[in-house]
Amino acid sequence: MKNKTRNGAGLAGLALLVLGAYSLSTAAPAPAPALVGPNVITQLPWVIYESGYYVIDENLTGSQGISVEASDVVIDLCGFTIKSDGSSSARGVYFIGSFTNVTVKNGTVLAWDGGGVQLPANSKAQDLHIRSCGNGGLRVGNRSIVERCNMDLNAERSLSTGEDSIVKCCRVNSNGTERLVAFLDHGTVAHDLHVIGGETAIFCGQGVQLNRCKAEARGSRGIATGSHALLQNCSVSPAEGESAAAGIQVGAFSRVETCAVWDVGGVGIQAGAHGTVADSSVSGVGETGILVDEASEVTACMVNACNETGAVGGAGIRGGHEVVVRGARASHNQGPGIHLEGSGGRVEGCSAYGNSQHGILLTDGAVAERNSSHHNLLAGIHVTGSDQVLWRNYAHENQDGVSIIGVRNVVTENHATKNTGQDFIVPWGNPRGPFDESMAQVPAGKPRSNYETPLGY
Repeated sequence: MKNKTRNGAGLAGLALLVLGAYSLSTAAPAPAPALVGPNVITQLPWVIYESGYYVIDENLTGSQGISVEASDVVIDLCGFTIKSDGSSSARGVYFIGSFTNVTVKNGTVLAWDGGGVQLPANSKAQDLHIRSCGNGGLRVGNRSIVERCNMDLNAERSLSTGEDSIVKCCRVNSNGTERLVAFLDHGTVAHDLHVIGGETAIFCGQGVQLNRCKAEARGSRGIATGSHALLQNCSVSPAEGESAAAGIQVGAFSRVETCAVWDVGGVGIQAGAHGTVADSSVSGVGETGILVDEASEVTACMVNACNETGAVGGAGIRGGHEVVVRGARASHNQGPGIHLEGSGGRVEGCSAYGNSQHGILLTDGAVAERNSSHHNLLAGIHVTGSDQVLWRNYAHENQDGVSIIGVRNVVTENHATKNTGQDFIVPWGNPRGPFDESMAQVPAGKPRSNYETPLGY
């Protein structure tokens, strides 16, 4: 009897457990947590104290804009405008404190006297139109990204980046009084940046990279950089109806390639020591077309109609010590086509024609090899100084073909013809091959014959 009671009680307990489990399995599910929407900015001024996503849903006007006092903030203007009410020193979007990672996007920031948008390091500015702001249009800290932004008629540095930033597909139009329109700090990379106006349109620190950037200058320079810069596919010209004093200026150890400068009043492209200018063109500038410092190289460039003002020292291409000019074409310049004024340089495989002075001018210790110089107002190749080598050059239809002033210059295997003065003016004291009307060779170990064709041949 006792065993039966215990068994009955056990069965009853088991049934209760089964029923309990069934009840739990069929209970209604817990409600899902409510979705949290973006924070709506409803008025100006507005202060953001916490990380998050913030939006506006109408145009807003105020005595101050949006102050950010937190990291990891996104402000989406959603196509609307935030505008100053005219208060002095009012700012559009700005940060206070040591914060990072702030994004502002998709809207217009208008007429803030104290500055348009000012963001900390590691921030983003995207799809903004910043207009008529004082004290800078858009300023971002180090390692920031600026994309598809337009800055119009802002005062002093419409665009300013911190170090190692990225700028893509932006346009900046100066208000006409800015000293610097776009300032890109060290290590910044810019693609498709178009800047109009300013004393300097694009001013950069060291190690910047500019690709497909365009400067329409109004002041002293179109593009100016520090050392170790790389410029590719960039251009500089005067803004419409304006003038500019210089085109591109880069510091030492920089490279300028496939760039173009035209119609500026000063030097077209100027590179510091150990620089390279390659596959670029300069035309119609007021002074020297391409000017490079020592140990630099100019390769496959075209320089045309430079030095129209007759500035002293101007030339198509001019370089200092140990400069190499290869495969370049210098034509119709008011100064010499190519002028090396330092020792240890080389002009190789170049063409100089139609220049109003000498085609190629060497001043000391240089080499001219396999060049063509013709229809220049003075000599095709003119050498002053000593210890230079002229080898296998072709000079025709100039005032004189090859002329030497100095000693210890080697003249060998050159061809001069149809020059209106003399084909060769080479005084004693310069090792030279004979000047023949045939290509006869002199004994081995001596300079080979230079070849001249009589005028009217």
